[in-house]
Amino acid sequence: MQVMKTQLIKDILVSEPDGRLVTICGWVRTKRDSKNLCFIQVNDGSCFATIQLTYDRENANNENIENSLPNVTTGASIKATGKLIPSPASWQAVEVALDSANNPTYDAEDYFTIHASNVNLTNYDPASATFGRYAITNNT
Repeated sequence: MQVMKTQLIKDILVSEPDGRLVTICGWVRTKRDSKNLCFIQVNDGSCFATIQLTYDRENANNENIENSLPNVTTGASIKATGKLIPSPASWQAVEVALDSANNPTYDAEDYFTIHASNVNLTNYDPASATFGRYAITNNT
């Protein structure tokens, strides 16, 4: 099995849609799912733009992707591999036709919930926090 190197979305968006396989890791911004098509917008933080992953249920019969799609929600992480193809959308030049997608293993909401619960508030003084913010914003 060949291990593919993950590519940054900023590099993929400026490349030619030559049908090569690309691997993308990032977080789901949006997911639009219909009877035959699924569109997933993914961002990896390398740029403000997102890349669109498409999955056509009529032309593909991939059990791995079908099992992964119910778990793909906004904020979930995803690792996807697919072919880089031209996009019919006017706002982007390329998109990725999914060949495989791994189940999300990390949810941004879980991260913030875990870290917010670990904050120690026993020594928190709201007055000093307010004055500290004032000093920082007015120290120019």
